[in-house]
Amino acid sequence: MSGESSSGGFSPAKIAWELDSAGRQIPRSLDFDECYFSSQDGLAETRHVFLSGNRLADRFKRLAAGERFVIAETGFGVGLNFLAAAELWQQSSSKGELHFISTELFGVSEADLRRAHASFPELDGISEQLLKHYPALIPGVHRVHFAELKITLDLWFGEASASLTNLVAPNGVDAWFLDGFSPRQNLDLWASAVFDQVARLSSAGTTAATYSAARAVKQGLLLAGFAISKTSGFGTKRHMILAFKPARYRFIKPQTALSTPWLVSSALLKRESCNTAVKPKPGLAGSSVVVVGAGIAGLCMSYQLAQAGAQVTLIDEVAPLHGASGNPCALLAPKLTPYAFAHEHLHTQSFLFATRFYRELEHSSGLAGLFEQSGVLDRPKHRKDSDWEKLVAGYPPEFVQLLSADQSERRAGVGFGRAMLIPAGGSLRPDLIAKAVLAEPKITFLQGKLTHLDADRGTLKLQTGKSDQTALMSELKADHVVLCTAKSTGFFIDLADQTRVTRGLLSILGLPKPILSSPLKFGGYAMGAGSQKNPKLLFGATNERDFDQSRDEPKPSAKAHLSNLQKLEQNVCEIYNHLSLGALSTHLAMLEASTGESLGMTDGLKLSGRVSERFQLPDHQPLIGQAGKRLSILSALGSKGFCYAPWGAQVIVNQLAEAPNLASLSTLQRLSPLRFTKAALAT
Repeated sequence: MSGESSSGGFSPAKIAWELDSAGRQIPRSLDFDECYFSSQDGLAETRHVFLSGNRLADRFKRLAAGERFVIAETGFGVGLNFLAAAELWQQSSSKGELHFISTELFGVSEADLRRAHASFPELDGISEQLLKHYPALIPGVHRVHFAELKITLDLWFGEASASLTNLVAPNGVDAWFLDGFSPRQNLDLWASAVFDQVARLSSAGTTAATYSAARAVKQGLLLAGFAISKTSGFGTKRHMILAFKPARYRFIKPQTALSTPWLVSSALLKRESCNTAVKPKPGLAGSSVVVVGAGIAGLCMSYQLAQAGAQVTLIDEVAPLHGASGNPCALLAPKLTPYAFAHEHLHTQSFLFATRFYRELEHSSGLAGLFEQSGVLDRPKHRKDSDWEKLVAGYPPEFVQLLSADQSERRAGVGFGRAMLIPAGGSLRPDLIAKAVLAEPKITFLQGKLTHLDADRGTLKLQTGKSDQTALMSELKADHVVLCTAKSTGFFIDLADQTRVTRGLLSILGLPKPILSSPLKFGGYAMGAGSQKNPKLLFGATNERDFDQSRDEPKPSAKAHLSNLQKLEQNVCEIYNHLSLGALSTHLAMLEASTGESLGMTDGLKLSGRVSERFQLPDHQPLIGQAGKRLSILSALGSKGFCYAPWGAQVIVNQLAEAPNLASLSTLQRLSPLRFTKAALAT
């Protein structure tokens, strides 16, 4: 169970423990002075009120393959309702998919969850899976996939009314678990603002159940358009409420003249709800999707579409990872924001999702080293050291920690000064990501140049061949097209002339032996790469704006290398001095340009570089979402592609499948791919 506070701020739950008559440990909320579940038998209470009350056993079994059942809950608490629903889902052997959405204002720690679950050993299996993926207590939306069970869990950490207002669920909710602390203790969670959203997200056939029979609860459900029934509660509780939303404009006749309209017998309510057909939930199984662009955005997009059941054709004019995503290693770390803004902060929300995505991809592919979660040391650019305490205040230690200079040096292996540690961050191997994605049987890669796109019809023309003489034209047809292109995005949608392309040089220095044990972030970044026999130091990257896009070939320059070296000297002088890079800087300063692969260097060091172009918009936000009936866009990721791409791909998959979305309504509006079209800016 959960509550709302007048402050509206998400915060950790305060819990005390007591024993029931059977010796089970019962968590009690100190915020509301109520137990999270019945002292008589919490699991039996959940099964009686929420599972039986919503007739879930029968409804789960009736789902056809690919159909989706959506449960929404007010108050995740210790997760007992979710565990019970997941257990029933397993037992039902349903052919469909379960999507469970829960709100929570007072987050329970993983340790308290584990202690509460210990009272119900029959749930150990699903409990361990939940605890393994349980998110850090940070406001916002956290999605956890239980792939083998075909269950998706969305945890909305924050106020229920605000969360439900921002919930995008095109096909609504099938069953509600209304499980807050009692209205006497926690009236905010049973307020009209919450029931307004229950009404918005419900349609004919939606059911609801709650342990509470309070007048405010009945009134809220009636005003939300539900027929309600008062029936026997659990244990010593005399009554509970069941509810069902009838077909639009349909009136259920009261059984007696003295009955309240819409208050019906439980038998009549059960009969009426059983007669209502389950509305099918569209999915992506069997659909065809063409993804244009095989950088990190296109790879993540293709993989998640394939996981959702679509047949994917991934096309690119060159090989996968040819562009900005093709560096030897990539850094995964967020740009920190104060805790109060984390719930709508794209860096934070996408980073949290990306860490889970890459861990799961490494596990499922068996490609060790795909994601090296070593932690990242950060000295935030444009942040004074004196402001760091304020910046990290509120965040749990598993997300960010302040380290002294000595602690930082022990972690990195070199002196870096006082720093922030991002424990979940680390380094990625783009080549292994591509290998894992392209091994998916539902993904076909085609190399060729896209010459024509008719988004309305879902048709594309592709030119293949090594030269004009051998070029072949082929036509592709798809149910949907996703553009994961960079600066060429403007060729396919009418973007205004406000887009920006920048170039960045990553400097790559061969080393006699490894020198860094954790990546460093300081406005630029430095990280180890390569192998024990062939170690490298990657550092940079520049952000060049003034160049001729039509004429300049992207190749390393001495000026850009020198800029990276100067940044390294300013931020990690121990590396600079240890490797005697002053001689290298002097040499570069004497060169007007480099030809690229190697500048040759002193003491056995070899310097090379990789230049890539980044596509950005004036607001520095990406383009994510649907741009037409058959067209979606995942583009303009700038330098944050490895962080944004998994999250953005999931958002688009949700839209195409008409599933509850990972992104809030306000975020979807902010990232609309049409916001910088000429038509949008003219209004």
